[in-house]
Amino acid sequence: MKIEIVGKTEKGRVRNTNQDNFRIERIDKDTYACVVCDGMGGVEGGSEASCIATVAFMDCLKKLYNDTENNDSITMLLKKSLNAANSAVYSMATLNPEFDGMGTTLVSFILTNRDLCWINVGDSRLYAANEKGLYRISDDHSLVWEMVKKGMITEEEANNSPMKNVITRAVGISPTVESDVNCIMDIYERYSYILLCSDGLSNMIGHETIYSILTCDETTEKKVDMLFEHANNSGGYDNITAVLLSVKD
Repeated sequence: MKIEIVGKTEKGRVRNTNQDNFRIERIDKDTYACVVCDGMGGVEGGSEASCIATVAFMDCLKKLYNDTENNDSITMLLKKSLNAANSAVYSMATLNPEFDGMGTTLVSFILTNRDLCWINVGDSRLYAANEKGLYRISDDHSLVWEMVKKGMITEEEANNSPMKNVITRAVGISPTVESDVNCIMDIYERYSYILLCSDGLSNMIGHETIYSILTCDETTEKKVDMLFEHANNSGGYDNITAVLLSVKD
């Protein structure tokens, strides 16, 4: 089984700065971890929040994973790493008035042997794809998605709503943070592609286009470039970040 992971981030065609961040780590021979963060709270605040969260999350995850005396489950490792990221961002905002109110989304997965566990806060997303289609694994923590789940609006109406960027959860805006966390067992038997992305990608490209790119006959790096090209050609109104994992026999 061959694993390829490619990540990329850029500011898009409208924003002057990039407030997204990502990291990809190979923790050991068969274990990979990836995280994507999309900052908010002003230009400097958003950039600072996503950078701090990305580093704190991944550093904590690697430390806990490699601690031979730690018997926590993988999902608990993700939760503790998220708490470390939340504390780091919240402390920076508390100590520096210019960063007051800053925060960030966070979506991450850790792939261990054949299982993939993930955690999510905000509206950056985790997708998975196989020969049958593209599947949105994570739920957005956003005002419009809450309305969709309650049957108040349709998913299409949510995608076109002027309130679609209003998130209901974020890392760093309070002392504690609530997340979604789950695992997909035997990932290689279920999916061939795993995609993490900020809303600068998911808001610009429809599911059919994402799926057609992920499953086309190109390299993983080229597919990521194609995702960015389509997002920019659709307006590129926001920062764009994507991490694509491909599984090949």
